[in-house]
Amino acid sequence: MGSVLVISQLFEPSVDEVVKNLTTQGVNWVRMNCEEFPVLAQGRVHISDDETFGTISTEGSVVDSRTVSSVWYRRVAVPPVPKMLSDKDREFVRGECRAFLNGFFDLLNCSWTNERGAEQRACNKLLQLSLARKCGLRAPRTLITNDSTRVRDFVSSTSGQVLFKPVSGFAPQGANYIRELSAYSAHRLKYELFDDGNDEQLEVVFSQILTEEKMTHLESLDYCPVIFQEYVPKLVEIRVTVVGQEVFACEIHSQAAPETSVDFRRIAVTDSLHRVPHLIHALKPHITEKLLIMMELLGISFGCFDLILTPEGEYVFLEVNPSGQWLWIERLTGLRISECLASFLASRRLAI
Repeated sequence: MGSVLVISQLFEPSVDEVVKNLTTQGVNWVRMNCEEFPVLAQGRVHISDDETFGTISTEGSVVDSRTVSSVWYRRVAVPPVPKMLSDKDREFVRGECRAFLNGFFDLLNCSWTNERGAEQRACNKLLQLSLARKCGLRAPRTLITNDSTRVRDFVSSTSGQVLFKPVSGFAPQGANYIRELSAYSAHRLKYELFDDGNDEQLEVVFSQILTEEKMTHLESLDYCPVIFQEYVPKLVEIRVTVVGQEVFACEIHSQAAPETSVDFRRIAVTDSLHRVPHLIHALKPHITEKLLIMMELLGISFGCFDLILTPEGEYVFLEVNPSGQWLWIERLTGLRISECLASFLASRRLAI
């Protein structure tokens, strides 16, 4: 059996937990932290009549395309570049680095969790909502638009509250960990790295209620489309982590704290975690079946679903994140998600 390649970032606690389980299970693995390329890693691709292969070497490890038989495509990061380069040269270098890494990844003839193209497609919230309904899941009435007139019509046709949220919600070029990398690896760096400060400028946009005051700013839609949905009352919110055919469901009592009542993800930026109970949830079998069908239609083998359980006991689909977080749930509930993911990655190794 070959090794498991973990494509990640240096600062990713979820990955730390999974590779710990891979080690416990006696599985060979190698981790590639994308923000180390190119300044702390050397890549090579050899193409000849005899053989085509690639290697990426970092301090203490080598990723060899010939020995990788299973890939966990977790996260990518912005390629670091020297500060001395001009703006034009920096963008050129970053583009070349991304092209090299994508080319290297395409040389890996093995199983992927998740395959890159499928993961990108699965991030499409518009597609998710459409597929959820086809799978028999209830989803909120939704309007995605940059037309303020249509929004006003939508609000008028909705009996309850309306919320809004971004169409995307992920960084397509990867997260920026330049500052952390500079501090962590200062002794290994030959050049001072360019830091454009994106980590300070980025703001997370959570789901919010469309209030009368916010309605006065609808003209700003001319520049950016937004998702508008009918607000669905919640008993609890359900985070369902799917690994292959294994399903782990956690009920998040988001209504216990005002900060999390509209969007439970605010626990990440508030001190409300200790006031929001997390309990193992017994997901109804017919909902489990529909989620697995949706995973198959999206072509992914790992995903984190967000559902609402209404006071009437009905499940409502919100979205699925093909590279979502789960570690805080594992620590609060004891669900063995990391162990299951490690076993799944090991089981998908191919003979080389």
